[in-house]
Amino acid sequence: MVYETLAKQSVMTQAELLDATRLPFRVVRDAISDLHDANVIEEDIYSHGRRRLYRPKTAETRTADERVASV
Repeated sequence: MVYETLAKQSVMTQAELLDATRLPFRVVRDAISDLHDANVIEEDIYSHGRRRLYRPKTAETRTADERVASV
């Protein structure tokens, strides 16, 4: 549900994901962590580490990341 919401909105903060999905904080936090570990979302950090934006990775981005990781 978290990934589907991100795919529709393209870029969201964790707070926006909480509001949009109506899921508990821990569920959203764990989903973000799992999606990041699976290399399907990107995390951008702004405002000196205080604000994090999440977005789904495109197929091209995932492929490029996999190539870099294999080198």
